[in-house]
Amino acid sequence: MKKSFRFALLTTTIILLVSACAPGGSSISLGTGEEILLVGFTTSMTGKYAREGTDQANGLNLWISHVNEAGGIQLPDGRAAFIEARFYDDQSDKERVPQLYIDLIEQDRVQFLFSPYGSSLTTAAAAVAQEHGVLMVTAGAAAEATHQPGYTVIYQTYTPASRYLTGAFDLYAAQPPQDRRVALVYENDTFAILAIDAIRQAAIELGLAIVVDEMYEAGQTDFSALMDTLAARHPAAIFGGGHSVDSTALARAIHEHGVPFEYIALLVGPAEPSFGDIGLAARGVIGPSQWEPQASFTRQDAYRLGLEYTGPTGTEFIEAYRAAYGEEPSYF
Repeated sequence: MKKSFRFALLTTTIILLVSACAPGGSSISLGTGEEILLVGFTTSMTGKYAREGTDQANGLNLWISHVNEAGGIQLPDGRAAFIEARFYDDQSDKERVPQLYIDLIEQDRVQFLFSPYGSSLTTAAAAVAQEHGVLMVTAGAAAEATHQPGYTVIYQTYTPASRYLTGAFDLYAAQPPQDRRVALVYENDTFAILAIDAIRQAAIELGLAIVVDEMYEAGQTDFSALMDTLAARHPAAIFGGGHSVDSTALARAIHEHGVPFEYIALLVGPAEPSFGDIGLAARGVIGPSQWEPQASFTRQDAYRLGLEYTGPTGTEFIEAYRAAYGEEPSYF
């Protein structure tokens, strides 16, 4: 695991920005030419977002270990900054998030924040970060609403929610469908609603018939009634889902009830490696992803383009993740 990775530009940027925005000043000096940078976040180790939240926390902790093992972040004045994390389980409950982020800032005195997983939880965290003037990277959320209030210290890494499924829709529309019936079945969640709003508008503009447009409760896993509706309306294409648990249950229900379709794209679930555990129910189901192991960008590619390559290669990251956690990484 001792690898001298070259770290992403974000690593250095964190230090430069935190010195201007951290409460009470910059990092903690150890008096040895070394500094401690405290980063804080909540993550969903339990609750409906537990799968995605655990993945996100694994990635953040792996980043921290690699930075520290390679000698920390080198500051312009020659010192090295080593990272320590403070984090709490938000239990996938957005009502818990504001106080936890207040605690991270006021009690733990963190100097930099990462968001929870999920748009609704991140929106709650963003309000606290902005109020206290502490930089936060939204590492696991896509809703544009997080940024609409005019926040100045919130930075998003994910594709905006309104564009999450547009690639899947474009792929479907690339071959003009003979059967123009579309079903929209999606979670009552800020992220899913924004993603499906964009698909609804695109379908209308293309002249497709939306024969099912139903929203189900967040975290729902029993779709028996919805399957009756889908079977009766015979859509050619199905777009929807929300997060891992419900999207996986939705794909399983569609298969078990024998609902016919020509094309199906669901949010979040298909991008999780464990989605294949549902067997034939996963066949033909596509979904958007922010990163996949098959991506093969290399240092040689960057060199040919005259660019600097930062961070580990995909292969190096996958090997390190497997070694640390014993499983395949997902984009979360």
